[in-house]
Amino acid sequence: MALCSMSSLISYSIVFLIACTTANASFGKSEECIVGVNCNTSPTEEILNLSKAADDLLKKANFPSTAERISEVRATKDARELQRFGLYGEYSILNLATLLKHPVVTEAMNAAQTEEGPTFVDIGSGAGRLMLSASAMANWAAVFGIEGRHELHVHAVNAIRHLEQEGSLRSGMVQSIEGNFMEESPEVVKALSNADVVYLYATGFETHSDARIPALSALLARRLKKGSVVVVVDKFLIGDRFEYDSLWPMEDPDTGEPTVSIIWRVVDEPSSRSQVAEIEKLYSDWMHVDVCENHPKACAELKTAQLSAFGMEILLDMYDSNTW
Repeated sequence: MALCSMSSLISYSIVFLIACTTANASFGKSEECIVGVNCNTSPTEEILNLSKAADDLLKKANFPSTAERISEVRATKDARELQRFGLYGEYSILNLATLLKHPVVTEAMNAAQTEEGPTFVDIGSGAGRLMLSASAMANWAAVFGIEGRHELHVHAVNAIRHLEQEGSLRSGMVQSIEGNFMEESPEVVKALSNADVVYLYATGFETHSDARIPALSALLARRLKKGSVVVVVDKFLIGDRFEYDSLWPMEDPDTGEPTVSIIWRVVDEPSSRSQVAEIEKLYSDWMHVDVCENHPKACAELKTAQLSAFGMEILLDMYDSNTW
């Protein structure tokens, strides 16, 4: 296993931290640790090089840095500017590079069923910053971004076109798909069906009060192939097709904000049920019990937590006592 086998879950202002063991040399030395206290490891040279390659590509596409954008937004105090280029749901480039070297993710990438390589899909891809960064970090067959907001999609398309024209990006490798992915256009279905690694920072999706996302889980259960991996920030997938692997805490090096990447393995073959039927089954089989019955391994490790990753006390009492 890699890095910390379990970590904090940050949802609706509840922050947890997990005592964990770093055990993979790619992520630093192996030692018993409390995340955020003595579990900090330095990125490897390979990860730093991947991050730099992505930063260089973004500069060619005229993307300002996250720090610059946050500074501008805070100076203007204009909430509309915060969303203009998809600043919500940011994920640092360094963290993405680290994530792509997580053993579970690299396993899925290496097992890609096409000679051209694996496929990466960013759901809620905004202006294209993350999918373009990913494109510089591996030999992908294809990189897709799915974005519902027209102005962000246009920004992504223009960035892709600019990079292709100057020869910095292989023509056709990176695509931004516009639309509500829950409507399952042919382009969305193709992207999800071919995906080996799916990334989702679920800031704008319908979420149950305990961080489960049934509608999204139903869609992915119907489209993703066996052996793929889903990385969701701060939310839980549910259903028989998703096997919990680990929760992985990170701190954004630009903003200092915490994020928790939740890694899921996709098992078995895609569901043949309709979206409505799949949602009904998830509610019947999964949503009538609390989240810990869905994810006993996650909750068992949560109960071992002693401190939060950022020095806060654990707020387990904010959950129903029956949950724990």
